[in-house]
Amino acid sequence: MNSGVKYMRGVLSVLMIRLIFASNVGAATYYVDASAADSGDGSEFSPFRTIQAAADIMVGGDRCVIRAGTYRETVVPAASGTDAEPIVFEAYPDEAVTITGCDPVSGWTPHSWEIYKTAANLTLGHENQIFADGEMMLEARWPNAGRATPTALMSFATAKAADGSGPEKIVHPQLPAGNWTNAYVWVAAGHKWFCWTAPVTSATTNTLSFPNNADRGGNMNMACRAGAEFYVAGALAALDAENEWYYDSAAGLLYVYAPGGGDPGNRIEVKRRMYAFDLSARAHIILRGIRIHAASILTDSESHGMVLDGLDVKYVYHSSKADQQYQSQRDTG
Repeated sequence: MNSGVKYMRGVLSVLMIRLIFASNVGAATYYVDASAADSGDGSEFSPFRTIQAAADIMVGGDRCVIRAGTYRETVVPAASGTDAEPIVFEAYPDEAVTITGCDPVSGWTPHSWEIYKTAANLTLGHENQIFADGEMMLEARWPNAGRATPTALMSFATAKAADGSGPEKIVHPQLPAGNWTNAYVWVAAGHKWFCWTAPVTSATTNTLSFPNNADRGGNMNMACRAGAEFYVAGALAALDAENEWYYDSAAGLLYVYAPGGGDPGNRIEVKRRMYAFDLSARAHIILRGIRIHAASILTDSESHGMVLDGLDVKYVYHSSKADQQYQSQRDTG
């Protein structure tokens, strides 16, 4: 009897070991290389060209090892992992892997002075973003920011609204001549608890008119008045300094004054994608050692068990719009 029990225990132990081994054998490792051929099968010596090619077939326990390079895609895993067997996307050891929300633009022709233009289709509206040599450029504005990015995102020059300004207009004697209609104003007024923007509806000499977007509830403490700090942006008339850009959406033309001036060549990129990874309704996914540029990671209420390990994320989100307090920036990454 005792020998039979020992025999059964031995059989059960072997079966358990075989089951564990079988579950691990099923896990696969896929390789990705941005310089690979489109015909790769995901093996180490014939890698996929895109991360998405691996994401399309990965299941729990699988790993995607990404070689150095820049990947211009939004990765959407087809499946979730499990607590015991997560899906892993990771950079190859000691190699720089960047997933970017940007695409390059070229074909520049001179416009005037140091300003160049090219045909471009920018689709993100107030979330459009332009980069030169990997750093964010500023939408053309007056007065000029006076600093380079990223410092200029938090500390920049402004003008002060003159006497005669009010909740729906700014008066300033030095406002440059030009077409300011369809531009927008950024205003910090009153107690300056928050800043807001509004589209310019009409412009005359030294005066800009716009809706009062200071507060959804009608609180006048933040309304524009004499002494309010402001800048006006989004007009070709404001494009007069290095590191600025303007987009004419009607004509589909992008204008830039590149840092240092001259033909921008291949230095300029425009943001096309909001996300590097879309992990909506997914679970137990690990992202490790990846750089993310000008993009974010999307999750939702069903996403859980995510691990973000050693990511280097820059320029996660950008918007030029702050209408009615912060209501236009509620889903920012």
